Amino acid sequence: MVRAPRLTENPGTGHYRVGRVGVDASTQLSRDDVADFILTQVGDRKYIGDLPFVSA
Repeated sequence: MVRAPRLTENPGTGHYRVGRVGVDASTQLSRDDVADFILTQVGDRKYIGDLPFVSA
């Protein structure tokens, strides 16, 4: 499961942070950047069993 703040239609930047909810997180993120993070996780097992929060 991937958690994110309010999603926007803005173009992705390719720069985002992964951490815990409420810890140095922004209030919005582009859908493009969330999709980028999810696709990178297909080949990376770093967050298996975790609940990463992706933010700008």
